[in-house]
Amino acid sequence: MDRDANVDADAIRQRAWIEYREPETARVEDPVWVAEDSESGCLAIGDVRIEAVGNLVATVEEYERSDTDTPLLKARGQSMPRRLGRENRTAPLLDRLLPWR
Repeated sequence: MDRDANVDADAIRQRAWIEYREPETARVEDPVWVAEDSESGCLAIGDVRIEAVGNLVATVEEYERSDTDTPLLKARGQSMPRRLGRENRTAPLLDRLLPWR
């Protein structure tokens, strides 16, 4: 990726897939917001919607500045390579978070 890339935060917010999940509808202990960028494959979570979206923007920016094509996952302050990334687009969104849990 391009180390000098400037991300367009508004564009990321507009194209983000955002989902709210309760413990009874997903394999999570507490409610979470999940945000995914379809263009980069990056994924982020947060306790509130604005946190998930902010994490997504930060994660896409980090991804764009990296030297890898592996999408990132950001959860509670840490970023890591996203295990399943783009190749598993049919998996339920929250199941793609399980490596983080």
